[in-house]
Amino acid sequence: MSELHLDNVFVTDEELPTPQPDLILQPENVFINDNSASGSGEFDSCEALIGFKSVLPSSTITGQNEKPDYPFGNCLDFRDNTQYSPNLSNGSVVIEFAQSTASTVDYIGIGIHNGGTAVLTGQLEVEVDGVYEVVTVFTALGDNKTIVEYFEPKQTSRQRLTLNFSNPLYIGNIYIGKAWAFDKTPSLGFTPAATNSLDQLEGFTSDTNQFVMGRIVERGFGQKGQFNFMAWQGDLNSLNSIYRDYMFHVKSGKAVFMKWNKQINQNFFGRAANPNNLQAPSYDTNNTGTFYFDYRGFD
Repeated sequence: MSELHLDNVFVTDEELPTPQPDLILQPENVFINDNSASGSGEFDSCEALIGFKSVLPSSTITGQNEKPDYPFGNCLDFRDNTQYSPNLSNGSVVIEFAQSTASTVDYIGIGIHNGGTAVLTGQLEVEVDGVYEVVTVFTALGDNKTIVEYFEPKQTSRQRLTLNFSNPLYIGNIYIGKAWAFDKTPSLGFTPAATNSLDQLEGFTSDTNQFVMGRIVERGFGQKGQFNFMAWQGDLNSLNSIYRDYMFHVKSGKAVFMKWNKQINQNFFGRAANPNNLQAPSYDTNNTGTFYFDYRGFD
């Protein structure tokens, strides 16, 4: 089981400044997409999602304005102990991504960051038919509080990410891609990470045995559950269509993003608790099966 590394992640006990959404830059000639309007059937029926696919590793990237010791490539290496940092103490960066062919994207995930201390806000735009559309706007809720935003699927080969910050910013992981969308929330018995700390208290006595001392060993958060009665085949979100890609991603030690309820802003970023013993989907009926997950990481 791999340990969580917190190197270069900055956490403070000081009260966080109030985020300022009005810092978000709105470029000219940009269409603001209203995701509250009715969209595709898949978008309307999605109740939970897991994000593991990303177009960024195969993209041409410009505008990142990176510090030499914290290049943007650190966001793409699937590691949890490297970070990207803009070469600014405060301000904004507008990062553009371009792919050789168009693909469908419907989520962005940002994990392991100091967005609370940095007062991070931002927006994602995607280019559709030559026009950029703002598909989501976000605000960091605290340091290391995972950001996952889901939006109506768009076919695109260019994206533009704006990051605004008032203090030096460090980000460990960014995914943009097509999510595994579920038409239901996890089944009964689900344990959300927000209420499942894995931290451990290590205690020991002094040489005189007069008192007990202890320290907290940070182990992150655990998120565990299952989705019952999932279709084996059918659309792109069925088990036969997507599970193999997910399986090889997870068994290679790579992390995933998860939003377990689209209506609740409780997000997660982490790895399988034991990739070598990944539990395979099980049979429910001739047409349905159960998908299991057991993650360890950041809420």
